[in-house]
Amino acid sequence: DPTDGDTLYAGTGEGMYNVDALRGMGIFRSTDNGVTWEGVASTQNNASFYFVNRLVMLSDSSRLIAATNSGIFVSENEGTSWTRTLSSRTNDIGVDPNNDNNLVAGNWGGARYSTDGGANWSSATGFSGINGARVEIAYAKSNPQIVYASIDANNGQLWRSTDGGQSYSLVNDGNSFLSGQGWYDNALWVDPTNADHVIAGGVDLYRSTDGGVTMNQFTLWWHTKSAHADHHFIMQHPDYDGINNKQVYFANDGGIYTTPDVTAAISSTGWQEL
Repeated sequence: DPTDGDTLYAGTGEGMYNVDALRGMGIFRSTDNGVTWEGVASTQNNASFYFVNRLVMLSDSSRLIAATNSGIFVSENEGTSWTRTLSSRTNDIGVDPNNDNNLVAGNWGGARYSTDGGANWSSATGFSGINGARVEIAYAKSNPQIVYASIDANNGQLWRSTDGGQSYSLVNDGNSFLSGQGWYDNALWVDPTNADHVIAGGVDLYRSTDGGVTMNQFTLWWHTKSAHADHHFIMQHPDYDGINNKQVYFANDGGIYTTPDVTAAISSTGWQEL
């Protein structure tokens, strides 16, 4: 909750249809900074919330928004009740860091955008040849007009928008950065201080410093001193500034890994398993 650091929400369920996936039990809430949790009643034993893939909250806490396998749901009362505003299976969702009215979402086979806080959604244009593939999406915080999409097509495609996620152009189709597993592990991160510094990955991680045009592998999943394989989420340290603090965290099938300097980590050097 952006206005109350002691209140946290967690969505449950693995919505990727992997053979070992576990069904979720809805959304849970903690009001003591994660020490104890209780189920949000409206989502318990509710098939629409069996697979909650991502949660976001607007900066004034006025809306909690869930991206699920049943679509996108919006609550204006902290989860007491919900309105489904999109029926398409959705894995990822993001809020413009400068304007709560603008949101983007990644579906299977396309991307959506909203200009009214998630109440209505339109289809983004420009995509071709992605044929129902999983789409992961991320704003560039330093310039929210720039939005990236990592797509499970041709072993990994990176697309870029310069109009806030309303239309996209293909920028990389030759690095195979998702290693054929982008339907399951597909992580995307944009440096909040530099819109050209992008990390994407599936089995391993790839880094770009030119807006995705070139991408270079910087992990070796099989090496005991590198980050583990199969990446699902990337998040920078709250004090990340790209200069004095360059710490980034990676959630993968091995747990959580971190590097104190994301620009220096390479292969088996600079990683810490948490």
